[in-house]
Amino acid sequence: MIGQAERISQLSLYFNENMNYPEIPIFGITSGKGGTGKSFFTLNLAKALFENNLRVLVIDMDLNFSNLHILLNIFPDSSIKDYFQNNTSIEKIIQKEEFADFIFGESGSRNKITEIAIDLFFKNLSKIEKNYDLILVDTASGGSDLTLSILSKTTKQILIANPEPTSVMDSYVIIKLLIEKGIKSSKFIVINKSRKKEESRTAFENINKATKHFLKIENELLGFISYDEKIRKSSANQTLFFEKNNSCKTKTEIENISQEIHKYVQMANIKQK
Repeated sequence: MIGQAERISQLSLYFNENMNYPEIPIFGITSGKGGTGKSFFTLNLAKALFENNLRVLVIDMDLNFSNLHILLNIFPDSSIKDYFQNNTSIEKIIQKEEFADFIFGESGSRNKITEIAIDLFFKNLSKIEKNYDLILVDTASGGSDLTLSILSKTTKQILIANPEPTSVMDSYVIIKLLIEKGIKSSKFIVINKSRKKEESRTAFENINKATKHFLKIENELLGFISYDEKIRKSSANQTLFFEKNNSCKTKTEIENISQEIHKYVQMANIKQK
């Protein structure tokens, strides 16, 4: 556990006016409920971005049910728990893999993490941002205070939804909660597990109509990802779908989404200059 001296040190860092958030884009990837394919999307997007010559840091911030390391069949030497509980520096909990660097999560954490600790974590990312072009943050599904706090520190939120009416409603609720948290910018929407493009387009339009009418916010469609039985098999085999399926519709759809993210990153770089 973090001792008193370390806590005082952390607080002094927190109130250091010279400490800023990273300037590179941070994408918070979330969903209204579990089972939408959020973690699948995060990992395969990271691989597609790598193939677009982007340097990616992936952070698993689902602090109760983290699974990125499981999907990759990796046993990490350290996790985000070491940062929050053991005062380990961010640099020391980064694990390098072939297509991205990772900060892996820790399942079943009972320790309450404060908003100040979350804020400090994101500010500390500025120490390593020179090594990356963007950061992907995989959050827990749902609208817990912790998840909303994490998302409030990200540059842009990507909401993963499915075509089912319950997922559409859950997506609307998440956007509503984010607005109440002060995040009033538009969201990127990805409709995953899409069996029919018309059905998925209707799902996006229903989300957008509801948020536009009731919340006065219009979202952006980032893309559709088709349902593919090979995705389930890749998860069961703990292999990356993007690597094992060289020519298929779903891979092309992920590549197209990565190109849109690439454009966003380029625009962010132009604005910084």
